[in-house]
Amino acid sequence: MKKIAYLRDPVPDPGAALEVAAGIFWLRLPMPYALDHVNLWLLADGDSWTVIDCGPANPTCRRCWEEIRERHLGGRPLNRVICTHNHPDHLGLAGWLVRRGNGRLCLTRGEYENFQELLEDVASGDFTAARDFYRAAGLNSDRLDHYETELRGYLSLVEPLPAAYQPLENGAEITIGRHTWQVVIGGGHSSEHLCLHCPELEIFIAGDQLLPEISSNVSVWPRQPEANPLREWLDACRRLQTILNDRTLVLPAHGRPFRGACRRLETLLAESRERLKRLLAEADQPRRLVDLFPALFAAEIADDNLLMACGEARAGCNFLLAAGLLSVREDEQGVLWYRARPDSITKLDVNTLPPGLPVCSNNLTT
Repeated sequence: MKKIAYLRDPVPDPGAALEVAAGIFWLRLPMPYALDHVNLWLLADGDSWTVIDCGPANPTCRRCWEEIRERHLGGRPLNRVICTHNHPDHLGLAGWLVRRGNGRLCLTRGEYENFQELLEDVASGDFTAARDFYRAAGLNSDRLDHYETELRGYLSLVEPLPAAYQPLENGAEITIGRHTWQVVIGGGHSSEHLCLHCPELEIFIAGDQLLPEISSNVSVWPRQPEANPLREWLDACRRLQTILNDRTLVLPAHGRPFRGACRRLETLLAESRERLKRLLAEADQPRRLVDLFPALFAAEIADDNLLMACGEARAGCNFLLAAGLLSVREDEQGVLWYRARPDSITKLDVNTLPPGLPVCSNNLTT
């Protein structure tokens, strides 16, 4: 399989803007994590600007925005603040930007409502469901405080959202400057992830739905323990294969802009199949979620990634349960034990993730 092709432009410094296509500028803000940056996209919009994603609400990113305003906006306001989804690196500064007179907030209804639910969880102080969820995964009681700590940390990086916003739906068309962009709703990584596609320009603003070097986190969370986000994510990958082609310039939230969307989607689907095979092989005997980590993750899981690892493992198990390839039982302590059904690995290829993946149209020949 041929590799994707990256833009040869340099990476923009924090507070700088790099034009990647006519009127489309790449911004990159730093983050204090292993994933140390997030990409934002600034689009010329007549006598104003539209920005896609905002960065987390911390002092460093606020200073970057002040520099962007001074160096690159040319006195023109932000007409729209569009957020792909409600994670802090994408939504964090949205309320701050809008309250400073920068137009209106636009995102999907699912992302907005999911964020409000998280606020309610913290306000209620009732984390019973979360404790039950992580106990079922096999976590020790001394680790069950992580959820509350992480949720409060999440909210500390997000400014309060305005009460009014413009909900965007799949298939909607948005005029930005002289071009029409189509709203494409993905799935799996978050409740109702928004992407933007301009067929005329052959540009796709992907958020976290399609990344060049890492796969999107696809997790089950305590509010919906029986959800099947991996099914949603795989379906979204297949839908994108019918929309994009290998000439499309993909503008991702992390990593560099690239061409080769179909190649990347094929790789992601193949990797998902292999991860599910390893999970089924590991579950040849009854296993807890925490016992399945070696099948899914190359490195040992540190405490700060523990909840995300539980979520990803649960997503894989819920997918296989729905496909009839896995069974589960709950013991007296509320811990879930998973076991592969006979011949499940063979049936995975035949019934669940077919080896023959859809082929994108208009693929590059080089």
